[in-house]
Amino acid sequence: MIESMEWIWTISAIGDVAAGDGGADSGSANRYLRFVGRMHPLFLHFPIGLALSAAAVECFNIIFRKRTASQFALMATGIASAFAVLACISGWLNADFEPSVRYDNTLWLHRWLSILAAGSLIIVFFCGLLGRSGLRIKAFNAYRWGLLMCGFLIVAAAHFGGDMVWGEDYLSKALATTPSTSAAPAEDVSGDATRDSDTSSSVATISFKKEILPIFEARCIECHGPDKVKADLRLDSVDDIFSGDPEWWVVEPGDAEKSILVERIILPQGNPDAMPPNGDPLTAEQVQHIRDWINQGADYESIAGGDSESTPVSSTETTGTDAKTAAEDAARVKSVDDLQARGVIAMRIAQDTDDWEVNSSLVKPPFSDADLAMLTGLKPKLVWLNLARSAVTDSGMNDVATLLRLESLRLDNTSITDEGLSPLLALTNLEVLNLYGTKITDSGLKTIAALPALRRLYCAGTQVTSEGVAEIRTAYPAVDIVGPLEPTAATDTSAESDEASTQ
Repeated sequence: MIESMEWIWTISAIGDVAAGDGGADSGSANRYLRFVGRMHPLFLHFPIGLALSAAAVECFNIIFRKRTASQFALMATGIASAFAVLACISGWLNADFEPSVRYDNTLWLHRWLSILAAGSLIIVFFCGLLGRSGLRIKAFNAYRWGLLMCGFLIVAAAHFGGDMVWGEDYLSKALATTPSTSAAPAEDVSGDATRDSDTSSSVATISFKKEILPIFEARCIECHGPDKVKADLRLDSVDDIFSGDPEWWVVEPGDAEKSILVERIILPQGNPDAMPPNGDPLTAEQVQHIRDWINQGADYESIAGGDSESTPVSSTETTGTDAKTAAEDAARVKSVDDLQARGVIAMRIAQDTDDWEVNSSLVKPPFSDADLAMLTGLKPKLVWLNLARSAVTDSGMNDVATLLRLESLRLDNTSITDEGLSPLLALTNLEVLNLYGTKITDSGLKTIAALPALRRLYCAGTQVTSEGVAEIRTAYPAVDIVGPLEPTAATDTSAESDEASTQ
């Protein structure tokens, strides 16, 4: 599975490089790219409507056995395919620049189903052009049935996109339950909760752990806790609430009226943006507690000042295990933020795992030994690391050797030599190692092939000889070595001819 996902690294890196550092003009460029990303809703709905309309028309044509393609459906498919490409590009940029959706597990499915749908629309359109006369029956059938398939792909991609924006099962919840028509509870909540924020000055200091956290645990942690992080938002600690880009914090310390969290919890029941989305809304007393806590600073000052005693995860009453987990989470968040600011991809490898991958292969300027310190917070979870085309050296391999969970490591097209391979013997879980285009020799290959879990080793384009590869294959038959080609018969004949002519 590791090898099959490597191509995704390279494709995925393009979007993150655009969001990373690009020199003196990167700030201006990023503003323009962010603007293009926010055009995603505009580009998105047009191709959806056109493609589904075209699919519906051709579905009727199939039912009534018409042997020619509809001119409307064909034209709509062509326009939809063009706008679908624009929607994919802007959507990718939007995810890169909007932290609120970047880590939602649904993003992966939405992104790749959309790309598959856009690519399929393009193919279907060209099949339609070839088969529009009805004479090229295979192309004609591919166009019609492919268009119907595209309709299903678009609906699936749109479903996951809706989940990200409006919450899980947004459509099905509307069918399963009827929104409450009673306005009284909602009015009570919003009416009492909209008291002037100055009233909090006369309220005793609100404790996050004793008064706010119990509310979040009862009504919010299910979607915004350690097990599920919808919209990349966690509410189980103050550290998590104020992690990431301040522009996207849902709490504005000292000002409840400007806090998105307050806006959402006072919305009337049945509003798609209301929090929590299920069950009764928060009571007026709960809302006011949250308001008072925010107006009193939301404990943010203690975090900024380095004193985390007010946060639940580092309280003296918290167990040592919880404190350790909180410290690891904080370190991970910092590493991910630092890597993203550098333009590096850092993401979970799949929806159902907490294992992570990092890809720095397309970062400019190239990732260096000094940058490896950014990986510290991901040590317990990092399993795939791509340092291809980076500026890491043999010295940096000492830092890489501390990433003991690594299963796949790419060092292709770097300056790594035999000396840099010795520290990597500590990576006892490493299964795939790519050394293509490095400066290793037969000696280094023999050293690294001794890794106990190694299953695939790339060494083409190096100073490794075919004889050295043959020796390693004999010594370690379980390792699949992709290396220099064996001398061909033609080469041997040519050598014999040269020798004969010399004599």
